Amino acid sequence: MKQEMRIVILSAVLAFLGSTVGAFLSFQLGEKAWEREVQYDHKKFTVQQRIKLVERLAKAVASLDEIQKNIELIKIDRNARTIALEQGQSPPVISEVSEKLSNRLVQIEAEYSAVLSLLQVFYGPKTNNSVNKLIAAKVWYKPKEEDILKLYDAIGQELYWFP
Repeated sequence: MKQEMRIVILSAVLAFLGSTVGAFLSFQLGEKAWEREVQYDHKKFTVQQRIKLVERLAKAVASLDEIQKNIELIKIDRNARTIALEQGQSPPVISEVSEKLSNRLVQIEAEYSAVLSLLQVFYGPKTNNSVNKLIAAKVWYKPKEEDILKLYDAIGQELYWFP
């Protein structure tokens, strides 16, 4: 009888320990799986944002030519106003086209600046160096083609880079 009682108690203790260890291991594995899932989701989000930034950069760089053309038209309009003032005539009203071009210029500059800033946040050191070269350019809307190509190269190398 004592022997049977010991077996029952030992079985109960082993069952309790087994279920406790099983629950602990299950919790640990679940927590690690959750951590991996969170890391994966973060990396996936980061890569998606980086790809969107590449698309925005391509559009911003494409609109730099538009800026150069618009600046020439605005200069012509402003020169006409300056000449009229110098000759003592009342200056012509700023044309509606010039006003629209100026507004478009501001939009393009804002988008270009925003994209460069976001590239510095979402990418690594190579991209940051390339962006800094573009920011340091004398005329922001006339970047050297080689600097733009170096930026795209750095972006390509760091698309899947994580610190």
